[in-house]
Amino acid sequence: MNHVSAVLDQHVHVICDSAMRQRLLTRGTSMQDRISLSFKSSEELAEILGLLQSLQLPFADAPAGWPPAAVFAQLRDQGLVQGAITTVVWVAPDMPVLGVG
Repeated sequence: MNHVSAVLDQHVHVICDSAMRQRLLTRGTSMQDRISLSFKSSEELAEILGLLQSLQLPFADAPAGWPPAAVFAQLRDQGLVQGAITTVVWVAPDMPVLGVG
């Protein structure tokens, strides 16, 4: 399932099929079943997350830690991104549950 899987130190990781990788390849580096999108500032991160939001990719969420959905929410609170995102959590392997964040 295509989704934003992690926001790490200066990289956003997106697990995606080959069609989505081709769409994002101009912005990042392809790695097997995912693409890594680099950023150097909060503004660049906001631009990347806004692009992923516009592509309607779900953002991984979790009750603990710092998942991509929480990063998006923080940037939204800071006024760097706007609107809602689709979130995804897994209740079991291959059993995603989508929500709105």
